[in-house]
Amino acid sequence: MKLLIISNGDLPIPTSQGGAVETLIQTIIDSNEKGKQHKITIFTPYDDKSKNMAKVYKMCEFEFIDTNSMKYKIGRVIRFLINRIPGIYIGNQFIYKVSKRIKKNGIKNNSYDYVIVENSAEYGLILKKYFSNNLILHLHNDFLNINTDKAYKILHSYTKVFTLSKYIKKRVEEIDSEYKEVYTLYNGIEIDKFNKDIDVKKLRENLNIKQDDFVFLFTGRIIKEKGIRELLLAYKNMPEDKHLKLIIVGNLNTKNIIHKKYIRSLMNIVKDIKNDVIFTGYIPYEQLYKYYKIADVGIVPSIWEEPFALTVIEHLASGHPVIMTNSGGMAELADKKSTVVIEKDDIIPNLTKAMLDFNKNRPQYLQKDLLKHANEYSSEIYYKRFNQLITKEKG
Repeated sequence: MKLLIISNGDLPIPTSQGGAVETLIQTIIDSNEKGKQHKITIFTPYDDKSKNMAKVYKMCEFEFIDTNSMKYKIGRVIRFLINRIPGIYIGNQFIYKVSKRIKKNGIKNNSYDYVIVENSAEYGLILKKYFSNNLILHLHNDFLNINTDKAYKILHSYTKVFTLSKYIKKRVEEIDSEYKEVYTLYNGIEIDKFNKDIDVKKLRENLNIKQDDFVFLFTGRIIKEKGIRELLLAYKNMPEDKHLKLIIVGNLNTKNIIHKKYIRSLMNIVKDIKNDVIFTGYIPYEQLYKYYKIADVGIVPSIWEEPFALTVIEHLASGHPVIMTNSGGMAELADKKSTVVIEKDDIIPNLTKAMLDFNKNRPQYLQKDLLKHANEYSSEIYYKRFNQLITKEKG
């Protein structure tokens, strides 16, 4: 099949700067290089490194959009302001540039079997005039629900919708109960990347962690929704123990004033915690597996309705259980043999209790059970399911 994928325009593909959505798109194009089921074209922001990485692909062509020029940035501001006017949507600067390229390249409704929009649901309002019967939305977040402006019109711009969890599927279906073309496509990761051996002793020593220390690990964005403040307050309740460690992996550098204020509040809490808290700062995705391997327990303490949470699978693939909140689509990952689920209500005492149990009782989780559950969300299964849904489209 011929597929056109339109990214959300935030980060480049191939992935030179990370990004959850971008990594999942990367998984599709990498798997397709092996399987050769599709001829793929992708619209993506330009990046020197990404353009160089793109040269190895035989089954994928890249249409790079320059998003760093001054002209682009001015246009982005103008369109942002116009889109804020009630009742008006003209698209953001990225989809505007994509539309111009579509016209320039002579792309028509039948040029591709399917056109897949990644996450930016509102793009359907612009693209519908080019692709009337083969437009698919691949939704990675809770961006299309009954509270979304023009929700009904956006939904009916698409032939089908793929959602990353049943929770997000339900949210979309609430817009129109008669719309029956919503399918769940669970995310997937390359399990082997997180299940390979490393020199655990050496990395622990680099972080001043002794071999008999018990390590809790959080990885993700350092934002309010991820529940890091609540995690620190729960950890503060733990009895003093020189062999107890909490590692927080995530980028602490931000230009956002609100995020800066939040990070300062976290550091103020840390001052009063007797047990060690280690902030690593930003770690490139390809290096994350090393930090997972030195942990005993993973913690995903989200206080919002998490759409899915690949970090849960990454923890399991690395060989340790997870404490997580009963949150949105993440709850669909729960498994008694590999996860402990706590309620978001009274999250601090619930987190404290769960961590105390692990630290004191060291409950046993079998590696085979952890890996078995993780393998249900492998990149191979993700790509297989993607192809099943595309085939279903054709039928």
